[in-house]
Amino acid sequence: GRSLLHAFPDSVREQELEIIAEHAGRWPVPDISEVTEGQDLSPEDGRWLVERFVAHPGRTLREPAVLRSPLARQRAAYIVCEQDHFGGRLSPAVEALRSAPTWSFHSIDTGHWPMVSAPGELVAILDGIAREGR
Repeated sequence: GRSLLHAFPDSVREQELEIIAEHAGRWPVPDISEVTEGQDLSPEDGRWLVERFVAHPGRTLREPAVLRSPLARQRAAYIVCEQDHFGGRLSPAVEALRSAPTWSFHSIDTGHWPMVSAPGELVAILDGIAREGR
């Protein structure tokens, strides 16, 4: 019953809502500094990503998610990108899911774009998750 933006602090959530409103309901492509800063990416990697980005529909960020069963009962894997998750810290709602038997948590010491900054590690984790599901 909460939106993705509820994971952000109140002040950041308000800023993001304003940005979405200013861009006709779309969450715009971030500039390269936002993509690369503190994310374990080179400027070249950041440019490569930004060139491929498109604006994101704002409704998917601001409207509440509706689930058919509680999140703790759903099978899920959560990959913590240590450099992006505020020093490895998770929101209290996500941290509470560590005890859910259907959830698994994995960590990579990289930023938000592990498919670029740590592809081998990401593939190994995803392969392990897929094998668990067989």
